[in-house]
Amino acid sequence: MKSVSQLAAALADAPTQAALVVDRYALRSASGDLVEAAVSRHSGHFDVQLAVTPAAADTTDLDICWGTYRTSPSKWFAPAALQAPPGSARDGATGGWRTPLTQFSGGSAWMLVLRVPAALAPVTLAFELARGSERARARDGGAFAVPVGMAAGDPSVLGATVAALADDGTVAINFAVTSRGAGAMSLVVARLPTGGAPAAGCLEVALCPRLNRTGAVWHVAVEGLRDAATLCWGWRAEADISWADGSRFVPGQVMLDPYARAVARLALPEGVNLAAPRAPAGDTAVLELDVAGFASGEGVAPERRGKFLGVLDRLEHICASGVTALLLTPVTLAAPGDGALGRAPVSYFTPDPAYAVGTDPGAPAREMRQLVRRLHEEGLEVLLQVEYCFTGEGSDAAPAPASLRGLDAAVYYRGGALLNCGHAAVRELVLASLRHWAAEYDVDGFCFLNAETLTLDRDGTVLDAPPLAEDIAADPLLRGLKLIAWSGDDRLLPRGGERGFPHWGRWLERNKRFAADAAACLGRADPATASALATRITGSADLFAARWDAELPGSLAAGRRPACGLNSVSFLAKGTLREHVDGLLPAEAGAGERATLGRSLLAAVLLAQGVPTLPADAVADAAAARFVRLLLRLRARYAPLLRPPAYDSPRKILWYGAGPGSVPDWEGASSAPDARFIAFSVAAGDGSMVYAAFNPHGHYVTASLPAPPPGAAWRVAADTARLPPDDAFDDPPPLPPFTGSYDMAGKSALVLVADGHPPPPLRGPGASTVASAASSGASLVSSYVAETTGGPAA
Repeated sequence: MKSVSQLAAALADAPTQAALVVDRYALRSASGDLVEAAVSRHSGHFDVQLAVTPAAADTTDLDICWGTYRTSPSKWFAPAALQAPPGSARDGATGGWRTPLTQFSGGSAWMLVLRVPAALAPVTLAFELARGSERARARDGGAFAVPVGMAAGDPSVLGATVAALADDGTVAINFAVTSRGAGAMSLVVARLPTGGAPAAGCLEVALCPRLNRTGAVWHVAVEGLRDAATLCWGWRAEADISWADGSRFVPGQVMLDPYARAVARLALPEGVNLAAPRAPAGDTAVLELDVAGFASGEGVAPERRGKFLGVLDRLEHICASGVTALLLTPVTLAAPGDGALGRAPVSYFTPDPAYAVGTDPGAPAREMRQLVRRLHEEGLEVLLQVEYCFTGEGSDAAPAPASLRGLDAAVYYRGGALLNCGHAAVRELVLASLRHWAAEYDVDGFCFLNAETLTLDRDGTVLDAPPLAEDIAADPLLRGLKLIAWSGDDRLLPRGGERGFPHWGRWLERNKRFAADAAACLGRADPATASALATRITGSADLFAARWDAELPGSLAAGRRPACGLNSVSFLAKGTLREHVDGLLPAEAGAGERATLGRSLLAAVLLAQGVPTLPADAVADAAAARFVRLLLRLRARYAPLLRPPAYDSPRKILWYGAGPGSVPDWEGASSAPDARFIAFSVAAGDGSMVYAAFNPHGHYVTASLPAPPPGAAWRVAADTARLPPDDAFDDPPPLPPFTGSYDMAGKSALVLVADGHPPPPLRGPGASTVASAASSGASLVSSYVAETTGGPAA
């Protein structure tokens, strides 16, 4: 085997422990079915226990079509040593077996145990779910994959690292390599000839992208290896062999591991390898919550209130809201300070013991991991707010040294009280702590509070391309996570914050202008604010679209997708949604008007391009959670209209005032009683259409409705002035025939939907030219420029 790496003898210092007994995996099908697997090792064989919980109740018999593979996920084999359970039959489509599952738990779960001889390991068990002729695969379209005789591995240390010694003298070795561009990766292991004996054959194992990839790092832990000093290994990376994107892949050649001699002492994780949800930003909906506050709510066991595990007591409530990710306020060890919620970090690696039920030293880390694992099982991503500006060590005026201040304040601090992220030592501390949370706790992203501190050099000068922000964006372990910048003082961002945080097209950012413009237009009904709100609803192109004509560096000029902006109307650090609404309305406003405005603000967030980010009290009770869930479902159902992936995605958007044929008062010049009214419609070529209207006034306004698509009628998806459960509908009821207007209560929002028929094909000599233009989006209005005079600012 050419150009492979010899594994140095590192067994003397390796930790001795029993071999892993059980590995657990949790995956989901494209339709939401939960597939759980537990792999247990026995004398001479492995047992793989599968449990399938369908997303929807279905009593139809459920089978799995299964086989094994090593070198190619597309080529399954079923060797004679692999005995299929009774009732199995050969499956012609996959070349493996088709085996029925047994129904348990009153029909809510299906189970099966498969036995794999130890002599076949390491091997990957691959399978599909089958009901009759219908097949179900994993979310990414590939087959489900469960490794046997190997584990997902650890991405935190590159190269080959001795992970553990088993009682039988074999070792577990963790292999990890960075390859951002590889579409597939295989580990090749061989044994060097010794004592004149001929060279043994090689073992090639194909890695699963869902289980064996974190960001740009591919990783796997292979167990049961003997005589490690005689092993050699390399990597086979597969991808596009063209040189167009700068890559130089040679799939037929085994590549030398660049960290071949970096053998280090490392312990494997706790034996639970969950495939994190990792939803695309465009499909993400975030719920922001404080562990202590949220876990003190109704339904939490007394001993778990304010704790990590207390969040799990309200998990059903979280899932009922339809969100896909939780954004947790800082969970590291903290003390009173100027950070979020009046606290600031003292340690950047340690979960705060205040959030643990257990009192032993390992309880905070153990319970934090338990929280993350359980949330992942429910398909929820976990994002952490992190603070690298203020600390809990006080200031020169009121010092409270606990760590960095007492070790070397001149290096770690700038100005006496702020962490000096421009210093090389601090940059390494920040990167190491982020990698720690990503590798050890499997979190899915970070939201950087007071992110402007990452843009400053060691002397406090604002940099257009700050090295720390770029290092985070390019880090092999971090780049695949959601990285969110949330600045506290935009004046400390490059160019005065005009283009936001330096991003290189990769960083996401909390869109603070969304909250300000929604409050001004919908809450206070300020004049000349309709254009700003329209810009926010259509994705804030002024902040995120490319701008190469202003002599900006690439870190600021590069364009970002609309989904790079996190839209919200209130922040936990600034108060609850209810407190925000109270600040927008006069003291004499009634409870009904306050509830209406709160739902209207949420509707603006949920209908806008970008990532909806909701405060915890937005889903405070079952009725509120239902409202959010139904609008998120509407958002997904009409995704091409409400959240297209790019600013120039083909859709037609029109803007309306309240009167027939009118447009919004963009300039704020009108004093009419309906002057602040703003509405828009979006339509697609398939005949679908959505109409959304906002009445910022404190009194009723009659909205003139546009015509629905041909062959369709308007249906009411949401009216925020109505009391639950009539504020939103999963199956929207139709408006009465020939309804041309709708009376909207003060501070309310209205959402109508219609599903018509596609327009007939164009005919005539110009049809081909027009059709060609339409296919490229040229004949449609871009998502951030209105097809009216005036319109939202681009």
